Amino acid sequence: MLDFSIVIPAFNEEAYIGKCLESVQSLDYPKNKFSVNIIDNGSTDMTAAIAANFSDFYVYKKIGGLVGSVRNFGASFSSTSKYIAFLDSDCVVPRSWLIDASTILKDESVGAVGGGYLAPKDGTWVETSWAIEQYIPAIESKALPGGCFIVRRSLFEDLGGFNEQMGAGEDDELTRRIITQGHKVLCLRNLAVIHLGYPKQLRDIIKRQIWHGSSQLYSAEHYLDPLLLLTHVVLFSAILSVILALLGAFLSAVLIAVSGLMVPSLIAFYKKASRVGLIRLGIKKSIQMIILYIAFFLGRSYGLLRNYIHFFTKNNRIIGRD
Repeated sequence: MLDFSIVIPAFNEEAYIGKCLESVQSLDYPKNKFSVNIIDNGSTDMTAAIAANFSDFYVYKKIGGLVGSVRNFGASFSSTSKYIAFLDSDCVVPRSWLIDASTILKDESVGAVGGGYLAPKDGTWVETSWAIEQYIPAIESKALPGGCFIVRRSLFEDLGGFNEQMGAGEDDELTRRIITQGHKVLCLRNLAVIHLGYPKQLRDIIKRQIWHGSSQLYSAEHYLDPLLLLTHVVLFSAILSVILALLGAFLSAVLIAVSGLMVPSLIAFYKKASRVGLIRLGIKKSIQMIILYIAFFLGRSYGLLRNYIHFFTKNNRIIGRD
């Protein structure tokens, strides 16, 4: 019986998948104790060809479907493993990734483990400011990232895997279902992966958060989720400012729009900076992070608007709450 089955969904990742698979190939773990299943989601570039060069790995093709269905498809080839390790194809793992995960999973109360995303050392200021390393060795998580998500196979199957109807946030939703079943979910610093596909410019941050924001009514833990509330503040401030501008109250419109964007950005920055340490960050990095949160909430609020439009018109592919 295998210990791990590593599932790597991929779509047009020719720039990164080679480095990802090289890192998996270099893992300090017995080669006969884990398998690697790469799921090509209909790439039109050289992704599948690059993956095929790794002869010890299996490459499958699945055309169409959201990321949850692609991950579930990969997991269907994992019936002989104790654990399923989901990894994104633009991520590089540390050599001790499976060793450290197996050590933690010996505790039967732990249902899943994973790590956050780190920026590459030569990343842009956007990448290095966004992926601020956390210095806490291990914390219980309510939102384990799907690009570094290691779960007990039996538990994954009992829960039905990832929600295949969600365009984003399916990893958060599965994390909560695991916790609801009475299991712990841990996020460990030494399981963190280097995310080569992090947004490199501000416009990339905005585009990514529009995508995430378009599903956040369903992926948030609850409707009083702090991040969702802050995003509502930005959206409602923008709507109110447009109304005031149409009524001729231009100064009030500008003040409300600016304050409605800045206050949530500063709150989010402070929450993250307090975990890392303001002194450790310094003035320059702090300013950069505030700018990133402004871009973050611009994208999230527009995504939330789209989410509401989809919700009320029922013109979506995303499942709602019961």
